[in-house]
Amino acid sequence: MRDAKSPRKNTGYCVFRQFLLPRGFRVNRLITLARYSQLLRIVLVLALAPATQVIADERFEQAVKQFNGGEYPAALAAFETLADENHAPAQYFIGLMYAAGLGVPQNYWKASSSYLLAADQGYAPAQTNLGMLYDECLGIGQCDPERAVGWYRLAAQQGERTAQYNLAVMYSIGEGVARDYWSARKWYRKAAEQGDLAAQYNLGYFHENGLGGRPDDMEAYIWYRVAAAGGFIDAQPSLDAIAHRLNAAQLDQAKGVADKRLCVIRHCPRQ
Repeated sequence: MRDAKSPRKNTGYCVFRQFLLPRGFRVNRLITLARYSQLLRIVLVLALAPATQVIADERFEQAVKQFNGGEYPAALAAFETLADENHAPAQYFIGLMYAAGLGVPQNYWKASSSYLLAADQGYAPAQTNLGMLYDECLGIGQCDPERAVGWYRLAAQQGERTAQYNLAVMYSIGEGVARDYWSARKWYRKAAEQGDLAAQYNLGYFHENGLGGRPDDMEAYIWYRVAAAGGFIDAQPSLDAIAHRLNAAQLDQAKGVADKRLCVIRHCPRQ
């Protein structure tokens, strides 16, 4: 197992992991919610569980409104009532509040306990964040990358893009699972196609450097362009560098494909 203070492997691509947060959630505690491992940046991931996973309940909707409005004590009380009824999304929110210290003292052990209740019901967002706690040695003593991979995989197989990205990172650096660039590329692509910027950048890097397949400058350019369009800062220098290796026809073709992929990701209306 990796010690909590041991450094991550240095790579040319992103190896930070992502916590899953509900869409619209605003927080100042960025460092406690997401961490870059080598690039020393802070990322706030705003995501939402698939609509099919959200259990319809007016009490839950009201609790979420209170949560988003910063009324944490009221939100926690409502979530706890629902959690007693095995309401998985409420259990997830309780875990999030303890992980972030929102309205309660920060307590990763309580966060992991609440996430586990929801994760055992198959709730992908909780599985993702529980995997992150095992991955980052938060509230569970020593790190357990094998368990982290297990939880990431369960959520990734349900289509949770944050888990897909995290699982790809584990494959790419060989933590909790044997290093496998082919599998890493597969999961990066799944997350990239759902709009994960870091996955888009890493997929470009993998294509450029022939990780998990043959080198392909056009595919690399396409994914760097998609990531850059989404605001991923590191993508632009890579995009500019690889453009010099493409001729005019290749560049025009790659731009067209990238723009089409970006439109699919953003669900552009058909014209």
